[in-house]
Amino acid sequence: MEKAVQLQDVLKELVSSHDDDKLSALSEKALQLLEACASLDNAQKEQKNLAFQLHTSGVALWNKSVALKSATAISSPLNAQYCNNPTMADTALQLAIECWEKFNANFPALCKEPSNLKSLFRILCSRAEATAYLTLLCYNLGLDEFQKESFQSSVIWLKESYDIGRGCTSVGAMKQARTLRLLANAYLQWGGSLYWQKALNAISLANSEHNHPAGLVLKSNILLQYDNGDERLITAFKDTLQHPDLSVESALNLVRLAAQHNQQQLASIGIQLLEKRFQGTPDVHEIHLLHLDILLNSSQNSEAKQLVEDCIIGRLCFPDSASLSITKMCSISPQHRRSHGYQNQETIPCCDLGAGCQGLRGRCCMQLMTQFEWTITGLQASDFKEAVCWYNYSLSIFPLQEGGSGVAKLQRNRAACYIQLQEYEQAAEAIQQAKKHDLESPFCHFLDFKLAMLLGKEEQAIQAVVAMAKCSAENEDMLGLVSLVAQMAFEKSNRNIATVALEKLIDHTCNSQQTFTALRCLIRLKLTILGNDSSPGNEKVATLQSLLAYVKLAQEKFKTLQSSASREADALWFMKIAWNLALQCGENYNEMGQFFDACGELSNLMTSETSVLSRQKTCHLMAAAAGINLARSSKQQDEKTLALETVLKHVSGFNAIDQRLHGGMDTTDPTLPLLTLYEFEAKLHLGLPDLDLLVTKVTAISHVDPKTYESFAALAIQGPPTAGSVGIRCLKMAIQQHLQVKQADFIRLSKCYHSLVMLTMGAESSSDMASKEQGWNVLTEVLEVLDSRPKIAHDPFQGRPEG
Repeated sequence: MEKAVQLQDVLKELVSSHDDDKLSALSEKALQLLEACASLDNAQKEQKNLAFQLHTSGVALWNKSVALKSATAISSPLNAQYCNNPTMADTALQLAIECWEKFNANFPALCKEPSNLKSLFRILCSRAEATAYLTLLCYNLGLDEFQKESFQSSVIWLKESYDIGRGCTSVGAMKQARTLRLLANAYLQWGGSLYWQKALNAISLANSEHNHPAGLVLKSNILLQYDNGDERLITAFKDTLQHPDLSVESALNLVRLAAQHNQQQLASIGIQLLEKRFQGTPDVHEIHLLHLDILLNSSQNSEAKQLVEDCIIGRLCFPDSASLSITKMCSISPQHRRSHGYQNQETIPCCDLGAGCQGLRGRCCMQLMTQFEWTITGLQASDFKEAVCWYNYSLSIFPLQEGGSGVAKLQRNRAACYIQLQEYEQAAEAIQQAKKHDLESPFCHFLDFKLAMLLGKEEQAIQAVVAMAKCSAENEDMLGLVSLVAQMAFEKSNRNIATVALEKLIDHTCNSQQTFTALRCLIRLKLTILGNDSSPGNEKVATLQSLLAYVKLAQEKFKTLQSSASREADALWFMKIAWNLALQCGENYNEMGQFFDACGELSNLMTSETSVLSRQKTCHLMAAAAGINLARSSKQQDEKTLALETVLKHVSGFNAIDQRLHGGMDTTDPTLPLLTLYEFEAKLHLGLPDLDLLVTKVTAISHVDPKTYESFAALAIQGPPTAGSVGIRCLKMAIQQHLQVKQADFIRLSKCYHSLVMLTMGAESSSDMASKEQGWNVLTEVLEVLDSRPKIAHDPFQGRPEG
């Protein structure tokens, strides 16, 4: 009893404490006292008091653990002591029960007193509450680990939950079965191929605890996937489908799963059970639809036809409709008539289903008919004729007041069959009927396109493609059909329709790869036109402009994508195309410049920085050349000015790359004199003043030949009078270059002197004394060159030789 009293004192201090370290120490001391109490063999009279003491201890420990857990103010070690492994409370309550048992054995009369029985009841209730809480706690921890996909940990907690709750009436069979079902799922997720037998054992135990439909379905699934034992599988399958609480949807999914695992016999058994169970209910047509789907997927076409016939004439869908009056007639194939005994009649009766079930039967039959679609490829004409009869029959059953997408689909199927039968007028009529019920369907417009192609009506086919593209942009069917239209047009070598289809596909698709594929097809298509030398000039310009638009569209699309190997590969393809197209532009300098510009922009998507910058320099140079040629050929001053400004923009871009690569001008770059010449010409015609600085810039470039200075001078001569001094400087530098070589080109030297004399002695300045003096100096220099030159035939300074 002394230990029990000490335990009570420790518990009082433990309940009032909030310090983690102190709580831990008190918990250890309480455990030691509980173990000491368990080893005591107290006198019989003390058993009752000890039972009360231990009961109070158990309840106190339990309440303390729950309070700390609920307040989430407990540290991890203490959490393990109080909640995840609550040894103290459980031990105290177990000892209390043992004390009562000893007390009852020694004092049976006293134990029957109401006060004593009440105390025992309180102890037992506390123990039951503790068990139920621990069971729920372990289940929740297992569920949490399952949701975190920590399936091994989930298995451990769920097994613990089941073991704690086993035999406890306060937990109940339903909760235990729920735990076992989750345990079975955890085993499967952990490793189905390794632990399926354990999962099967768990779910079998769950079903013995509580026969829930979810448990039966799971057991059937396990057997379907991992065990081919026919007898056990068939038994589990039947038990599942015959459970009164199993929903139609779950039952159909189970049968569908059996079919997917090639268990055709099992699926057939399931269909028979479901048809019998749901006979006469609105759900039965869903069962027939699944049955039909299974038959078609397993190539049991004759059985599928028989099922459709039975549904249409009312033998399956609604057995209670036999008394309905016959008011409708429809055409049907001879084969169908013979199969139903109508040997000498042109038509067979179709049930007037009445207001009660006509709409539902009609929808059922319509669904069956539209699902039972013949594969178009490889069928004989007789098959299409029979299909038309079936579709006609289905339409006659479907209520006239109902329409929508179902009837539209039937009409489209009729049109497809008529097209295969080459009955184009009937096909056109069926297409129009389909449009009346569902104009937004892309399939209607596809059939319209297909019919127009067969009839050679290109304009009508294009209109059908445009109408198809106006359907919902989110409609995947539309995008797939537009792609198919493009393919069909390619096969027929119809560029116009293929172009329209691909452009519409690009306008509506959100798939970047689909966009790039379509753009590649369009570019290749247009290249066939561009490669035709007989194409008129205006058509070539239009084709180049279209190609430029495609390249720019790809360029914009790349900006929305993250860097990747596939993006770089696609960008490289379009960059090469842009370069090659620029070279094919001929005298279309506007398009040429834009292609080179696009090529430079696309090169930004490459990974190698040095090669990218070098490529961009080349693109700037080529674009500047295109701009100069455009300016030279332009008749409109505004267009010319814009072209020259574009040249200067590319020059600046070229120089910026040089600055980045070399810290300034790369004087060894052989393309630099040519770029400077473009800059000189652009600034000359724009009237900019820094022309002399450009000439100075050229002098700093290595290996500049006299021809470069001659080109500068020629441009200056063609420019305004203010550029004359720049021209004189350039000619002098050209002459100096000619004279510095060992074998001077005296013909070109002669032309340079001639131009220099003309500039210095021009009409506007010949009367000026300074100009005369400058001209005299030139003539003097010419005489010196004549005296120093070697004797050669055909002297350019003396004209032609006599002879």
